[in-house]
Amino acid sequence: MREKRRFGVNKKRIVNIVIPEDLYNNKEKSKEPHLHGENDDLSVSNDVASLPRRLRRFKISRTDILHNGQVKKHIFNFKRKVLLVFTLILPLSFLLLVTLMINSFYGSYERLTGNAAYLKDLSARLIDDVKDKDISSLDDYMNAIQESLKETKHELDNYSFFKNFQFLGGYYKNLSTLQEILDQIVKIIDLTVPSLKVILQESGFKLENSDEALEGNQNDSMSAMQKILKNLPKYLDLYKQLEPEIYLLLSKIKQIDGKYLPNISNFDFEEILFGVSKVEEKYPEISESLISFISNIPELIGFGKRVSYLLVLQNETELRGSGGLITAYGVVTLENGEVVGDINLTDTWVLENYVSTTLGIDVGYRNFGGQNHLMYGSSYLRSWSCGSSYMRAQDSGIYPDLYISTMMFKDYYDIASKYNPKDYPKYDHIIIVNYTFSENLMGLIQPLVVEPYGVVTAETLYDFIKAETDNFSKYGFFGRDRKRILSEISEELKKKLFSLSTEDVLKLIKMVLHSFKAKDISLSSTNEVIQTFFDGYGLTARVPTNLPFDYFHFNEAQNCALKLNKWIRNSVSQEISIDDQSGAISKTVEVNWVNEKVYENSIKEQYDITGRYTYRAWVRFFFPEGSSKIRTNAFEKSGYTLFRPQFYVDKKMNYQTIDGVIEFDHRRLSEKVPPPRHSLSASWVLPDSLNFNKSKEYKMLIQKHPGKSWGEVQTIKINHKENVYITTFVLDQDKLVTYRDGLIIVENYHTKLNLFQELIDNIFSG
Repeated sequence: MREKRRFGVNKKRIVNIVIPEDLYNNKEKSKEPHLHGENDDLSVSNDVASLPRRLRRFKISRTDILHNGQVKKHIFNFKRKVLLVFTLILPLSFLLLVTLMINSFYGSYERLTGNAAYLKDLSARLIDDVKDKDISSLDDYMNAIQESLKETKHELDNYSFFKNFQFLGGYYKNLSTLQEILDQIVKIIDLTVPSLKVILQESGFKLENSDEALEGNQNDSMSAMQKILKNLPKYLDLYKQLEPEIYLLLSKIKQIDGKYLPNISNFDFEEILFGVSKVEEKYPEISESLISFISNIPELIGFGKRVSYLLVLQNETELRGSGGLITAYGVVTLENGEVVGDINLTDTWVLENYVSTTLGIDVGYRNFGGQNHLMYGSSYLRSWSCGSSYMRAQDSGIYPDLYISTMMFKDYYDIASKYNPKDYPKYDHIIIVNYTFSENLMGLIQPLVVEPYGVVTAETLYDFIKAETDNFSKYGFFGRDRKRILSEISEELKKKLFSLSTEDVLKLIKMVLHSFKAKDISLSSTNEVIQTFFDGYGLTARVPTNLPFDYFHFNEAQNCALKLNKWIRNSVSQEISIDDQSGAISKTVEVNWVNEKVYENSIKEQYDITGRYTYRAWVRFFFPEGSSKIRTNAFEKSGYTLFRPQFYVDKKMNYQTIDGVIEFDHRRLSEKVPPPRHSLSASWVLPDSLNFNKSKEYKMLIQKHPGKSWGEVQTIKINHKENVYITTFVLDQDKLVTYRDGLIIVENYHTKLNLFQELIDNIFSG
């Protein structure tokens, strides 16, 4: 090949051209290129056919190439045409390629979203069938779910090229993790389904798609709930096998990076990932607690051995420190998860009269402080027969620690049982229940037909009971059968409870868990091992002591004010001041009561208008021992009772106590009359051990009052560094208040029961 020569013939354009050597006659290579002048003999063939193939396409002769070294214009015209063609073809080809890619990925995206929606639909239909106790199509659902998961995984393979692009690396990593997640789900399904089918069938679920199978289940003497309870150990064993696989699945889901997630079928992946992350963090604790809890259930419901409970009913319309006046009791026996025999509930007056009058035994408890003053401490009040210095059985619920109150009532019952085991049978554990729990339970299964009394609902339950128990002409004041209606209602409740659907069982579990946290129900035991189990799960409503932070509880127990707590409500405000220099913390607490209920003749036995039974109550503030500068205006607020407040450390509660009485005229006879109100305040300085400067934060546990599930409002006001911070919330369970860096945080006080509540809530929200 000859060297490139530059021809400057065309002034408009300088062209470099390579002239092949084989165009020349002489085949010897010249060291220097030969330049032709005007008189040179150009004896070169002008035959186009003799040109090399690569030049023939230009349709030019040798002369055209060599003459004066000038390249003719049609060469450049050809190049322009080629350039034009490429200019048109390349964008069109690129556009076509992009279109094909978009179409391919859009189709894949559509298939992925379709699969996601299909899986969601399958899961919903499966859940509906489980709610109906029908698993006859379980295999079909599982096969369809597995097939859809495999198709989804296959579709994800289309995006494997993401790994070749750095900016798509995050998406590729998520896709790889997602494929691992899908494999793990399939593995869990394979491990679960065979065993689960057997257990569900034994639990009364319909396995075969035939009427004969269903009829066989219906003819079984055991109820569906009883079968589920009986098979709890098998469910637990299956869960133990799956536990490591579930944890591995949660760990893989947590690995997904929320920054690289597409929007598929309206799935909120960020919210899902946040929820999974929270569950994954708590899962070991949840799992351990769940296994321990379920392991104890069979023993507590009488599988293998009958178990008996002393059932104690409280009526919080007559408020007491433990929630309400102890109104009735009875022993309930369980065997294989079902109540054995009738539920017989008796008026607590019967127990009190038997122990104190028939047996003549002094149990040893005495009223004290404000309660003693209201019952017997004042000659003016003593004549109203509202009580005595001796503590009666029905008044023994004086503490918000329900274990302490339950054990005090137990002492009365145990003495009666010692002398009359027939009427006062032995028991293994004790369950104390507030009226609110009964009302919530009724709300799940209403309406209830109670013969011969009629139909009752949650809304009418209270009046339904009162109409019968207040019929003194029929039962007398101390008649043993005066509260027989409670037994009749309990019997009908029992029948409905053991015929609940799976969905209603979940609702029942959710309601019971909330009731434990709200202290509307509590379990205690004389067995130390079982009691430790109850305490570990917050089932006994204990008051914690020796806390490294502040504690507060306001307690109220009315006396001789009929059933006014059905309407009278209160709120609590705490003003907390932190000294900028010393870090000392001082508190001022104000309690405000209001009665918005206008009197009606139909409630004359519950709402006094004579002025004799105005609202009066024993009130106590509990706070850390070692607090100083304790003040209260309780004497001014005690009305005609004229009770001077007392200050002491309660040895059962282990907290500093302000003990007082309030009294006010609650009567409101028309809408025109403003709602009667009353208030009480107290103040103190927290001990030096809780100084703010030591930890740079302030914490306080506020314990809910048993029996106040109507929603006591709490307001926290913190003064710090010339700033004021305020928050308000409803005390529906024990709360932990934390203040740091100008921020107040209010959260549920942690118990293992909260973990189960969150789990159930996730099931319902999911």
